[in-house]
This record gives sequence, structure tokens and C-alpha cells, in this order.
Amino acid sequence: MVARRAALLDAGLFDETLPSCQDWDMWTRILARGYEARVVPEVLALYHKHTSESIGMSPRAREGYARYYHKHFWKLLRFGQWRHLARYARLTVGV
Repeated sequence: MVARRAALLDAGLFDETLPSCQDWDMWTRILARGYEARVVPEVLALYHKHTSESIGMSPRAREGYARYYHKHFWKLLRFGQWRHLARYARLTVGV
């Protein structure tokens, strides 16, 4: 992700109180303030997935996801982010 400095400052930078998902939180706040996001059609970075346990499945990450979804529930609902709302439901009520 590449963002203009003004957008980062306007959105309030990272919420360090979240145990994880600080990046999701900031990008959501940036987009909610009216900034645009675009996809660059060329590969700019490589992602390597290792064979050990993913940090995204840890209890700390699950708590971070739940807190992110709780914090942005109305934005996700307003923008029709059903996949994220379904994940929030699974995290909070075990659906």
C-alpha cells in the first residue's frame, strides 16, 4: 500500500490500541474520509507464505479482527461489505 502523507495524517495514523489489524483500520479510515484507492497493474512486491503457523490465526489476531469489525461495523454495513460482516459474526457469535 502506498498513501499520501496528507491522507495518513488526516485519517489519524495507526490505532496502536488494537492488538492486530491496525493496517486494515487505517485503510478503512482513509477510504471513509473520501480518499481513492487504485490497483497498480504490475507486481511491485512478492509475498512469501511459510509453512509454520500464521500469525493471522493466533488468539491475538482473532481479538484484533473482532475489535476492528466492531469499530467499523456501520461503515462496513453502509458500503455493503457482506464478506467482512459475515466474518465478524463468526468471530463474535461462533456462526
